[in-house]
Amino acid sequence: MHNRHLNNTQTIAFNINPRVVIGALMIKYLLNRSDRDTILAIRENIYIQHFLGFDHIMYDAHFNPSVFVEIRKRMGMAELEKINDLIYKHSLAMTDQEINTNQD
Repeated sequence: MHNRHLNNTQTIAFNINPRVVIGALMIKYLLNRSDRDTILAIRENIYIQHFLGFDHIMYDAHFNPSVFVEIRKRMGMAELEKINDLIYKHSLAMTDQEINTNQD
């Protein structure tokens, strides 16, 4: 969904894994951080890096805060809301599955 809706004619989003971009947006909104603070949190927190799919510790920023601006411009709120809905539905399904497993 990410690459299809970004109109990637520029290289700003080409070199970034969609999992990283979507995960970074999730972290940004869940932690209620600015673009710059989100990048710092990713750089400083190995658990966030693991969540984003990095297989080793990143000491430098993987991308700069302006990427968030480009993603918001290219995707628009409708696409971000679709992603939010998918994540929410997936988390509900996982919670239901955990409840059913614990009851057995």
